[in-house]
Amino acid sequence: MQKFSTYNTYLAKKLKEQDCVAMNLLVEGLRYCNEHERNLGEYILDKKWVTVLEYVEIMHSLHEYIPSQMKFDKYFIVRELGRGGMGVVYLVVREDSTRLLVLKTLLHCDRDYIRRFYKEARGVSTLQHANIVPIYDFGQQKGIPYFTMKYIEGIDFEQFLKANRDKIDVCIDILVTISKAVDYIHQKNIVHRDIKPANILLDKNFTPYLADFGLVKLPGQATLTKDGDILGTIHYTSPEQARGVKNLSSKADVYSLGVLLYEVLTGKTPFADHNMIAAYRKVIKSIPPEPQKYASSIPDALNQICVRAMNRNPQKRFNAMEFATALQKYKDTPNLPKYLKYLYRGQRWFFSKGWLIISSVVVIFSAVFLGWQQYSPSPQWYNEYITDSLEDAKRGKKLLSEAKKLVEHNDFAQAYPILQQAQKLDPNNVDVPYYLALCLEKQQKYSQSIEYLTQCIAFVPWEAKYFKKRGEVFQKAKRHDEGIYDFLRCIELDPLNIFAVENIYDMALSGTSPKLLFTVKQVFKERSFLQYTRRRVDLFQQQKNKLCTEIMQNKFLHYAQQPTTKSQIKKFIDRFFEQHDPEPKKSAFKAMLLHPKTSIAYIDDLLATTHKVPTKKLLRLREDLRKHYIENMRVFILRTIVTYVQLQRKHGLRKLYSWRKDVFGILREIICDKNENEIIRYYAAEIFFELDLVKAFTFTTTVLHSDDLNVVFILKSLAREYQNKLLQLEDSSVTVRESKLYVNEQEIAVDIGEEIIAAQVMPFIKVKAIKCVHSQSILQQLIAPAQSPFVRLHALAKMNVNTDQKAYEILSYFLNCDDEHQRGFALNLLTPQMPSYELKLLRAMQDRSSLVRSVAISGITADCSPKIFVKLREYLKEESDLFLRLQCVLRLSPDHFLKDILVNANENIIVRFATMFYFSKKKNFKTKDLGVLQHLMSDDNKIMRFFITFSLMRRKFGAMTPMVLAFMNNKDYYSRLGIAMSTSPDLVSRLRSYALHAPEKRVRDVALVSLVTIYINNGFHRIQNRMKKTGSLDLSNAERFFPELNELHNICEKKNEKEWLSFGYRHFLYDENYEIEKIHASMRDEFNADHAAYLQRLLNKVLIEDQLTVFRINFLSFRAMIVDDGSLRKLERSALAYGIFKRAPSPKQYQECLDILRGIEHLQPIQRYWLADLHFSQKEYAAAKKAIDRAIADEPWNVQFLRLRNEVNRQNN
Repeated sequence: MQKFSTYNTYLAKKLKEQDCVAMNLLVEGLRYCNEHERNLGEYILDKKWVTVLEYVEIMHSLHEYIPSQMKFDKYFIVRELGRGGMGVVYLVVREDSTRLLVLKTLLHCDRDYIRRFYKEARGVSTLQHANIVPIYDFGQQKGIPYFTMKYIEGIDFEQFLKANRDKIDVCIDILVTISKAVDYIHQKNIVHRDIKPANILLDKNFTPYLADFGLVKLPGQATLTKDGDILGTIHYTSPEQARGVKNLSSKADVYSLGVLLYEVLTGKTPFADHNMIAAYRKVIKSIPPEPQKYASSIPDALNQICVRAMNRNPQKRFNAMEFATALQKYKDTPNLPKYLKYLYRGQRWFFSKGWLIISSVVVIFSAVFLGWQQYSPSPQWYNEYITDSLEDAKRGKKLLSEAKKLVEHNDFAQAYPILQQAQKLDPNNVDVPYYLALCLEKQQKYSQSIEYLTQCIAFVPWEAKYFKKRGEVFQKAKRHDEGIYDFLRCIELDPLNIFAVENIYDMALSGTSPKLLFTVKQVFKERSFLQYTRRRVDLFQQQKNKLCTEIMQNKFLHYAQQPTTKSQIKKFIDRFFEQHDPEPKKSAFKAMLLHPKTSIAYIDDLLATTHKVPTKKLLRLREDLRKHYIENMRVFILRTIVTYVQLQRKHGLRKLYSWRKDVFGILREIICDKNENEIIRYYAAEIFFELDLVKAFTFTTTVLHSDDLNVVFILKSLAREYQNKLLQLEDSSVTVRESKLYVNEQEIAVDIGEEIIAAQVMPFIKVKAIKCVHSQSILQQLIAPAQSPFVRLHALAKMNVNTDQKAYEILSYFLNCDDEHQRGFALNLLTPQMPSYELKLLRAMQDRSSLVRSVAISGITADCSPKIFVKLREYLKEESDLFLRLQCVLRLSPDHFLKDILVNANENIIVRFATMFYFSKKKNFKTKDLGVLQHLMSDDNKIMRFFITFSLMRRKFGAMTPMVLAFMNNKDYYSRLGIAMSTSPDLVSRLRSYALHAPEKRVRDVALVSLVTIYINNGFHRIQNRMKKTGSLDLSNAERFFPELNELHNICEKKNEKEWLSFGYRHFLYDENYEIEKIHASMRDEFNADHAAYLQRLLNKVLIEDQLTVFRINFLSFRAMIVDDGSLRKLERSALAYGIFKRAPSPKQYQECLDILRGIEHLQPIQRYWLADLHFSQKEYAAAKKAIDRAIADEPWNVQFLRLRNEVNRQNN
């Protein structure tokens, strides 16, 4: 009593100091605990006055006062979780850690029991699986054996089943995951022997974990009971286990899994209506009743899976992986036509009746043959789902596994044909073309390797590793211009892959075109490295990745690109109905499926006229074609959605818009489908809004009162987001009256209020809806423990955590939670104004997760105290992760110059680059810095020598320039190339010498472009100085301002050096922006020769800038055309001409702009908009409508285009 009283008193003082609990409650709790000899810590946890993690931190600070009753070996007992006949379960923490663990003690044990317990604990502790609760430690304290395992904060499957009886699909997903975990332990020759709902734990994300290995049986060992004893819970126990069979097999666990499925389907176990003794007898002697006896609505497939798993003969049961596969396969079969489901069941029945095989073959063959005589609706496609496809995929994976082993042993020639065969069997496996590409790369067949890597990228365009590998193959093939964009794409998709930066510089230096160097110069400046300094965490990214991979593996029929004629369709139809042999009929049906819309349209024509084929058969064929087309379209739309989810790329939606007649209906089905994944449903709705705002808002009015709250919140949140965009359309169907929005006279209520708090919707959808919540009181309730962690964290992100004590406490809780992504997200929410900001960052920098450490480093700012920078330097010495080292360097200020890293040839080149930026920023160079400079000028790495000269010479160093040039090795090609890239006026004479006399053509070309840039700047400085003196701008004789440029121009014309002189003119105005836009667009995979953003930038220069800027554009454009008439591309000319027309409209300028646009073979959407605007300005409404409709077909989301179309339509009406 005394010890508890002392501890309680000190704990109460600590709670008062930290103001965690109201004073009156604390006094009452202390008095009650001391009177009843209770631990105050457990009491306040029961009352939920503090979180467990907050209490653990306080407990550690009071370790010297913790009584012996709260200690167990090297653990502090936080609270008791449960107690039974076998032992006690505690929530504990180690004395030297704050991580929560579960400790189980085993009571009433003799020595033999303890010895066997240690043997089994050692075996179980070796299990490493994502869905098995790991055992961390085991031992003995005062004769009581114990073990510790991971603490799963959540509920068990038994509790989940009671609250979610209707969520069959979710339960099946849980069983699939657990079955795979059971298969894993079976592969280790371990039998669990006690699988039941209470031993399946679910965390806050409903991820399942298999727990409680207290009854497991290891190979070659006795179990923890005497042979023949009954283990486990009788309702989930197999017959052989209930009989006390000595050598229990892994099939006993499969029986238990079958009982779990039985309970999911019926709500009870097979013999739940009997008492324990009767249930024991029933398990041993009786066959369990089929699930359909209690619920006839249970699908046949699930009924059969359950019956087989619970077969009394262990040999006839599934193994654990077969059970998981069967359940997963069931989830794919609901989309099959009914007759194929019957065929599937018939196949299983057929193969289970061995003595009927001969007679059945005769009967089925006859039936099939006669069926083909009459009509065969669905050929190869669905048979692949139920038979061939699964078997082929298995054989393909097996072949892939064999080929991987050969590749590991560098036997590429033998692996290649095996991989080719694997691709035929399993075409949806992206690993197969990847390994084919590797084999071809090693054999130096680079073009073929690139083709296979292109297949990988088409399959999963968000995977950075395929872009990186293709870039490397491009590099080996010396196709540098193409490879460099793959590496840029790789960096954009995966900023952690910083090795790609080195590849980019290497390719730029190894190429022959100066243009590539200037591209890299524009993209990779100091600000480019800033993308590495901020690390953001997406809590749903793992779910998105898994979902996208699953959907991209769905079978999809690519329609034929070449159009077909009605006469060809007629041949296919005739062949389909005239042939009796199945193969030609399948071939004809496949041909029609490749052109579904044309085939359906032709059948509609036949139905309207007379034809030798009966109308009934034609209607059935049309129905099947239409069904296959819609199902295939759904797969295509799902693939488009996941690509949009990962890349946020609108241009991939163009094809959907071209098929909008069918697409909109399928999108509505996906949005309203309760069984569809919530992420897919949300982004399907977002795509609907992007493709047609008015239709999307009209659809919203029809479902706002649906009983499916998920779809209601999806559409409400998106309607709120797109409301302003809708109003910009100025569409006649959209009105606003009394601050209310009406679409087609239907009110759109988009406000999200208190209903979101208690709404039973999926976390992802609730998170999206939170964006529309601005009420602090609602957000306060959304951070309550009843909400999911995803919702709580995103609600915190919208609150002012600095001033809200409750929000700050919850944020502190998430900073110490088990999930690394939640800890990282919470770190993102920290601000320097919060208490102990730097202390929290320093603690996070020691986190076991590299993600959390990265987020912590990114939170360090220049305003932090010197102490944290000292710690950061110490951390840099210890950290081995390359990305984190780069982050450390970028976060250190110039005052913390890292000379040892800069001069270290063994350090990664990118980390040295980052250090170089600080070296070039030094305001005053000292004598010791000259030694560093000299060392760098003679560095062994060619990229470093180029980079050091380029970095130092890109800015004006004044007196330092001679010293830099003195240390430079004039014979080194890469150093001279770096100097040639400079545009510093101090280097004009050196650049002129390089441009006219350098032995290497590339150095001459690069120096020439740099020299042109300097001379142009000098000329315009003179013009601006004249304007300041005279107050006016006379450009009638502008040539006199550019004497050096004129001289260089004449020299180059005599030497016939036109190409790079012209490039110098264009680069100054166009190519700089053009190349940057091209690179950023290539990262989104949206670039083509005339990109809209680049055109818009040029147009803005003409429309917005002053007269001098317009003169500069015209002057340099004229110069470029004089040198090389073809060098000024039509895209620049169209932008300039349209801009001048908008600035000063005239018939002459209208005609000139019209001629330029009509002369471009492939107009881009923005150019079609210009063309429509030109026609509209001249009241040529029919031509304007034609042009704007084509522009909208390419970019249906462009509000500017939609507004012009509305104006054109109003004039036409």
